[in-house]
Amino acid sequence: TFPVTIADVVPPLITGETASPFVLAPANGKLMDVAVNYEACDNCRVPGATDQPPPSCSLTVTSDEPQRGTGRGDKAPDWQVIDAHRVRLRAERSVKGDGRTYTIGITCRDKAGNRTSREVTVIVPR
Repeated sequence: TFPVTIADVVPPLITGETASPFVLAPANGKLMDVAVNYEACDNCRVPGATDQPPPSCSLTVTSDEPQRGTGRGDKAPDWQVIDAHRVRLRAERSVKGDGRTYTIGITCRDKAGNRTSREVTVIVPR
C-alpha cells in the first residue's frame, strides 16, 4: 500500500454572467437594484465528480468615474454589494463625461483555494 494525494488544481467554472438591468436610466441619482446572474460550479467538467461542494462567490464593484465630484447633487456611496447575486448602483454620471460604466467583478473560490473571476458591466448613459 502507499498514500495517494489528490490535488485539486481545477478552478471553478462561471457561466452565463449577466447584469439586469444593464443600463441605469434616467440618471436621477437614485440607488437601483441590479441582479447579477451567473452559474458557478466546481469540477463540473470532471466525469463522476458529483459530490463537489459549490464554490464560494462574491462581488466587487468599480467605476470609471469618481464617487465624489461628478457634478451638482453628487451623492455617495455609489454602490452597495448586497450579496453574491445583488448590488445596488447609483444612477449617476458626470455632467462632463460620456456616461458612467460600473464594472461588477464576480469571483468564485473552491475549497482548495482555486479561483475564477468574470466581469459584467452596467452603464449610466449620457
